[in-house]
Amino acid sequence: DSILNQSFQDFEVLLIDDGSNDKSGSICDEYAAKDNRVRVFHQENRGSALARQMGFEQAKGKYIVAIDSDDWVDETYLKDMFNIMENENCDIVMSAFWFNQDNNDIYRENQPLCDDVITWQKNFLDHRCHAGLWNKMFRKDILISGKVIVPKYSYYEDMVISISYLEQCKKLCHNLRASYHYRYTDTSLTNSADEEKRVTRLDEMIDNMTQLYHSLSKSTQSILKGYIATRINDLKWETLIGYPNSYFMHKDTYQRFSPLKFPYRRVTGLTTFCYFLLSHGITLPYKYMIKYKEHQHINRLCKNS
Repeated sequence: DSILNQSFQDFEVLLIDDGSNDKSGSICDEYAAKDNRVRVFHQENRGSALARQMGFEQAKGKYIVAIDSDDWVDETYLKDMFNIMENENCDIVMSAFWFNQDNNDIYRENQPLCDDVITWQKNFLDHRCHAGLWNKMFRKDILISGKVIVPKYSYYEDMVISISYLEQCKKLCHNLRASYHYRYTDTSLTNSADEEKRVTRLDEMIDNMTQLYHSLSKSTQSILKGYIATRINDLKWETLIGYPNSYFMHKDTYQRFSPLKFPYRRVTGLTTFCYFLLSHGITLPYKYMIKYKEHQHINRLCKNS
């Protein structure tokens, strides 16, 4: 509804029903029946990356924005982005946004340090800016040029698409007016609490980021390799903290792209020593540390009961 209520009216809406098993597909069809700007595509479930690729290919317009199905936009969103794109002759516009959690909106400036390609790529990788497709306007001709990487897996596909798209850009623009509302939920695709799913997501992310790295020019590779390795290791570390035993079950995953280096500054005392030994391949103290933590957890549960 927020999309159809835009002050800028010359646009089409492409709804990609990616094999949903609820009423989403029929709801999409209902909107298409009510508004001729809406086009619906039904396909077997192939993941968000390939669903977006379908949208890129089927779009008729000069520019493309991607809006996630659980977010919403203010009525000036398309107008603001379109005007900047046209007036500044940009290849991409990235917008500030509202981060919405528990119905509270927090303004995120989302502005890179400088408006050049390498800085934007670095700032996507170092957490300064959000690499999501949903707060950007793209040129369709670049998106479908065959030079933009659309990865196989859905996890971190935004990062891969955005950074590889930037490789084809000359003029980058930023919109400080926040008209996009990004809704954060604990139950989203990226926030599963299941250990196997988290490790699978990590493995898929490494695949996607490795594909991205190999798609870059040699000069860009030399600049960004450390940033890519750090971003991968951030997710390895996050997964390891939540699921310590996963290191022993999936050691090959943790050593892919770049060996996992433990940031000792985050831990102290005996734990630091255990991580130091683990980073050098000595795992026995680490196993004892995990058992000790499990024992503490069981004791707390017994006391609480």
